[in-house]
Amino acid sequence: TALHKARGVPKQGPKLNANQSAARLEEARAAKLAKQAAAMRLKGEARTTWMLQQLGRDLRTDERELRRILTKSRDGN
Repeated sequence: TALHKARGVPKQGPKLNANQSAARLEEARAAKLAKQAAAMRLKGEARTTWMLQQLGRDLRTDERELRRILTKSRDGN
């Protein structure tokens, strides 16, 4: 929130940093896998399934989660 930013107070401390860095690594890996999937000409459900397997996610994971990860990797946030 604005209050935390104004005072420079971290919300969670070291745990927040670890989670953020893990998320950034996953975003970079997902972007790389998206390029590989495009090179393999995978589309639709086959692409989603392949990417989830490569990321080590459960195949029942919603496609929106994968799209969110890819969007964040493009934004650089």
